[in-house]
Formats: sequence, structure tokens, C-alpha cells
Amino acid sequence: MENGRDKKIKDRFEELIQTAAGFKMRTTDFGEDYLDSLAFSNAYEWSSNAKQLIKLVCGENSLYLLDFEKYYSEFPRRMGEFFPKCLGVFKAAKSDYEHGFMTDQKSIITKNLLGDTIEQARELFGANFTQAAAIVAGVAIESKLKNLCSGINIEVDKPSINNYNTALHKAGQITQPTFFEIMKWGSIRNAAAHGVWGEFTAPQVDEMIKGITGFLDNY
Repeated sequence: MENGRDKKIKDRFEELIQTAAGFKMRTTDFGEDYLDSLAFSNAYEWSSNAKQLIKLVCGENSLYLLDFEKYYSEFPRRMGEFFPKCLGVFKAAKSDYEHGFMTDQKSIITKNLLGDTIEQARELFGANFTQAAAIVAGVAIESKLKNLCSGINIEVDKPSINNYNTALHKAGQITQPTFFEIMKWGSIRNAAAHGVWGEFTAPQVDEMIKGITGFLDNY
């Protein structure tokens, strides 16, 4: 079943393909291809957007991104020759994504997004915003648990850290010690969200952030 994020990515691929289709190629009297003046400037914007999408979907070390960057590096001197090659790489990435040949790569998207979230929590904690750090860290773990549930078609009646955690534990996806650890993180997040300071300490939030970071790396 296609989730909302998959649809957005596929829609963005298609949008950029349609944009590129509007770029007009010209040929000189010497048989060399080039982009007309308007398409020339727009091609830079398109290439930047396309490169970012490939990086997000395929990863920084993917062959798609490496090939795209190789051809892009020839801009603007040989844009007429190398823009179609960039477009070809982009179309290949689009096709493989849509046909399910990037199952492993799709997890990179979520991992990158959640990694940014836990990094924000770490920065907030470093700046002594302990309550905010606990809340943001809670967002990271709840999003991860939700994605794990979606991956094995588990639905919960009411989205929450504890409900996702319980469903995954019952399905045998997480161990008993991890289950109790996540319950503790959920309690800290809830206390922080409601301003109940007496139920958590700064060292506990620090350990929570470290624990969630490890969980994101291993699941």
C-alpha cells in the first residue's frame, strides 16, 4: 500500500519530469545542441531540485547521485550535451523508485528526517532547553515507531508512543528491555509536554536522547 510520503515523492519526480519536458533544445549550424536562453537559466534551478530529490531518495553515495553530479559538473560550458544526461539519470532513479527497486533506500529518507529531529533535540539540550529537548526527542521516537508499525501493516486506535510501542512488542518486533525503555521515554516526553518538571531530570533527558539516537541507528 502506498503511503503519503511515497506519493509525494512520486508526484515530485513527475513534476520535475514535466518541467524538464518544457525546456527547448536548439541545434547550431555545426550540429551542437544547446538550450535556449530561458531554458538555460531554468535548467540550473531544475538540476538543483533534481539533485536534491535524488540525494534524498537514493542517498549521498548512490550511483544515481554520483552520475548526476558528474554530468552536472560540466555545466554551463557543455550544458547542451550534458543536461540530457542529467535528465536520463533522473528518469532512471524515478523508474527504479516507482517499481520498488529502492526498498532499502526508502528507509534512508525516514532515517535522514528523523536524524535531523534528534539532532535538534541534542542542540536544544546543549542550550539548556531541557523541556523542549525532551519534547522534540519524543517526536523522533514516535515517528520512528509509527513507521515501524506501518512497515508491517499494524494500525493503532490512538497514535502515541505507548500505543505504537505496545503494538510492536506484541508483534515481536522489539524486545522486553527495549519496550520498557521506550515506555520510559514516553513518560518523560508526556511530562515535558505538560510541564510536569518533577517527573524528569536533565540527566534523564540526556540519556533519553542518547537512547533514541541508538534506537534510530539500529531499527
